[in-house]
Amino acid sequence: MNYNLKSLKRRRSKSTNDLIVISAISLVVFILSCLFELFEVIAEFSLSLKNYWVDELLVVLIILPVAFAFYSMRRWQELNQEVQLRRRIEELSEGQNQILEMITVGDSLPKILEALALLIERQTSDSTFCAIMLLNSQEQKLRLGTAPNLPKSFTSKLDGAAIGPKNGSCGTAAFLGKPVFVSDIANDPLWADYRGLALSHGLRASWCMPILSNSKKVLGTFAMYYKSPKIPTPFQLQLIEAATHIAGIAIERKQAFEQIKSANTRLSALSQQLVETQEVERRYIARELHDQVGQALTALKINLQVSQNMSLSTALSPHLEEGISIVESTLQQVRTMSLDLRPSLLDDLGLLAAMRWYIDRFSQRTGIILIFNSDLQDTRFPTNLETTCFRIAQEALTNIARHAKATRVEVNLFADDEYLQLSIYDNGIGFDVQKALEKATGGASLGLLGMQERAILSRGQLIFESAPAAGTRVKAKLSLEKALSRE
Repeated sequence: MNYNLKSLKRRRSKSTNDLIVISAISLVVFILSCLFELFEVIAEFSLSLKNYWVDELLVVLIILPVAFAFYSMRRWQELNQEVQLRRRIEELSEGQNQILEMITVGDSLPKILEALALLIERQTSDSTFCAIMLLNSQEQKLRLGTAPNLPKSFTSKLDGAAIGPKNGSCGTAAFLGKPVFVSDIANDPLWADYRGLALSHGLRASWCMPILSNSKKVLGTFAMYYKSPKIPTPFQLQLIEAATHIAGIAIERKQAFEQIKSANTRLSALSQQLVETQEVERRYIARELHDQVGQALTALKINLQVSQNMSLSTALSPHLEEGISIVESTLQQVRTMSLDLRPSLLDDLGLLAAMRWYIDRFSQRTGIILIFNSDLQDTRFPTNLETTCFRIAQEALTNIARHAKATRVEVNLFADDEYLQLSIYDNGIGFDVQKALEKATGGASLGLLGMQERAILSRGQLIFESAPAAGTRVKAKLSLEKALSRE
């Protein structure tokens, strides 16, 4: 139901005009009363002169004040009804806004539906009992959403009732997708199976309207019950239409939220599985490179060296030396690839040893001054947490080497009873975090998103703090309790 402001202003203007008219009428009545007294004096004088036409004048003077009095009383009643209606409209509008705000901020569906039912109950002058039922589309049954003032002994019997062509007001409305108004439960065939239940609780009338989605799919029902037989007034029809519309918005939003939540849960599980599979593959490839390819290259190098020592031909010596040099270079590359894929220190000695090794290696390779602070003291953490923390540090330092133009980096790694915390600060050129994330979302770079995804999958959080020419700080906060629960 929509009442616009122009309509309310017209009603307020009309009420003000009525007050002016009634005040004027009261003044006229007062003047006429005074005139009546004057004419009464004149009548007494006229009677003494035997002027009988004064009788008719007296009748007119008596009827006019009485007529004006009745008219004034009627206008006061109409004005009072107008004022009450305006108050109900304003209260309804305010209540609707409050419920829409509850939907927007994400309050629970039962809380929203209860507030809606209570709002509609307050708008009726007689005792109204509202009930909202939710349709389980798979079971084709109605489940109780809310019924704040109906007896539980009544609603518990309706909770789980199947929908059908003759299943009470709500079951029938949900089945047909159309409003059902039962003015007298005692005599209506739709209530044949539930008549005794309703009458035993003193319920005689039931009006029900289906709650529909934007695609006209039945989501549930909104019902109004009364303790005496009656049919809905136009105002009550507008109330129930407004209620079903708002309930539809709330239910659709809740269902959409649950679908998104379910999809995110499945996506999170798939992402976690992908990350774990990636680490397993990295570990396998690293070991294969180190054990198989590395050993084969080492054996080839030894054979070349032996051949060089045994060769009597000076012409072959430069070629053997070049071959040995190529093998040594390839062997070093294989070792580097193996360590980059999965440093064995991370599995064998833990996070602290792996971080120290990688930071020393990073500083030697880049020439950047790097300060490392930690209080872990060789503490071991769950494998997935150690991997996440190491990969975030690895990616952050790689970004510094590629883009930051920094001369100094500080890495802090601390832990308490609840969190493992990593922070990396550089004095480089910095960047616009929002623009960088937008580009990453568009596929320009997956480094930042990969770091965030790892933190989220470990039930932690990752924060980037940076600005052009102001350096960059990366802070990761990873939950120890949630990491332990995942082990």
